[in-house]
Amino acid sequence: MCFIFFLLLLHRILILLAFNVLTFPLTLLIFIVSPRKDIRIFCALHLRRLLSNYADKDAKSDWVNLTGETQKVVKSLLVESLNKESISSCQKILCDLIGELVATIKTLTKEERDECAEEGRQWEEINEYIFAFLSSENPVLVGNGLKILGVLFRYCNMDYIQHKEQILQILNQALQQNDLKIKTRAIECLSEYVENVEFKDCKIFVNLVPLLLKTVVDIIDKNEDLVRIRGNNEINPTC
Repeated sequence: MCFIFFLLLLHRILILLAFNVLTFPLTLLIFIVSPRKDIRIFCALHLRRLLSNYADKDAKSDWVNLTGETQKVVKSLLVESLNKESISSCQKILCDLIGELVATIKTLTKEERDECAEEGRQWEEINEYIFAFLSSENPVLVGNGLKILGVLFRYCNMDYIQHKEQILQILNQALQQNDLKIKTRAIECLSEYVENVEFKDCKIFVNLVPLLLKTVVDIIDKNEDLVRIRGNNEINPTC
């Protein structure tokens, strides 16, 4: 515990001094070793801030400043961490980070690509990881795969239009799952797609409309976190 406290103190000092390249490995180390939820969430958010061009409107990724070996390790650790992560809020942050890092890499300028190590100029194998998540028997991993896809549709939609038939199949299967979280993630994923591509590339998904409507009714009917309309005696019957 003292070791983690020392790391946090050093981490805080480096942040105040704006030494982003130095805070990165320290943030990653704390994220890996700390068992505390609040610390892990903080580190995940800070990693996103350091690596993503899309974390917020002022974000500027330090990805190109990392060595090729570090970039390789980061890619591996992000996927490995998402596989093992049990904290749902951390899972969401990692999904955002992975998707946004892919987008950051894909949108590097010529100058940034020249400056960046070869390892950091692409992440082609991420698609294999995503589809491994989507084909998993673990509903949490399936949901994470859909979440990452949604982020990619938001920032890199042109790269996925050619795969819309495969995307249709993925979403169709997800919407037919029994797990409500998977259904919800599938709707969010589809929303990201249709909001960010031209109408002509969305027509293929019209066949999902009946299933979408049924899914929405199922989510409202079964999710205890949503307000139930049926049988609610407090609702004004004249409304």
